[in-house]
Amino acid sequence: MQTTSAEVVATFAVTPRARALLRRWQTDPARRHVPRMVMRHTTRVLYELEPAGIEATCAASEHPLGDIRKEVAMAVRPVVDWRPDFAFTHVMHLALEKLGKLPTFGDFARFCAEDPAGRLALGDPARTIREHARAQGYAPAHAAQAIRWRIGVAYYSFAREAYTIAVLRAAGLDIRAHPLADALFRADAWTGRTVLVMYIGNPRFRDGASGRKPRTADILSGASPPFRVEELRLATGHAFGCVHLPDAGQITAVARRMKTSGP
Repeated sequence: MQTTSAEVVATFAVTPRARALLRRWQTDPARRHVPRMVMRHTTRVLYELEPAGIEATCAASEHPLGDIRKEVAMAVRPVVDWRPDFAFTHVMHLALEKLGKLPTFGDFARFCAEDPAGRLALGDPARTIREHARAQGYAPAHAAQAIRWRIGVAYYSFAREAYTIAVLRAAGLDIRAHPLADALFRADAWTGRTVLVMYIGNPRFRDGASGRKPRTADILSGASPPFRVEELRLATGHAFGCVHLPDAGQITAVARRMKTSGP
């Protein structure tokens, strides 16, 4: 089983807003290297992951946030405002498919440092923003901690999404996912015409009808046949240093609703 970018375009670029987003992304002269890589991406390994295997990887992974204090990381404004050309989810998907498994955080760090695609997508941009922060007077250690914080939080998010997809697939749903759908159309996963959106409640980013991120329902509004958006709002975790995998009951309830929503 696999999902290509062509399938994503055929599925989601069916409304004026979605087509405009795709056109603007593909023709951005400052980021032509991004569409070239993402459009070549095919999702395969993600569909082979099993929930127990993801749980084991998360348990074996080094602590992405280490002993970083959030207030230190959030004080380095150039890193807080950093928007790499490749979305973090792009790079996570690249590493997953290249390594053939969900990477531990250490595996992912090595991918970004040693693999040509990883260096291009995140390793080199991370070094550039670190030097930029240092040039603005931020302590080198604080700049490095802020970058690790950003990447570590993204790693946690990707692990949660991969786990949710694995559980839904184990429950018999034909769940699909692709970095193009995630980063451009805000579709974390989908089956048929039902789109799954996963998020941790955060008013600054996305929380229900508010937040600064474009809403999936708005992007796909007017599609025929229409899409149905199913949201999985994850509670904020409080155990520092752990991957806060979604509650099994939440996923079971979502699976039940998606099974009854029709194709």
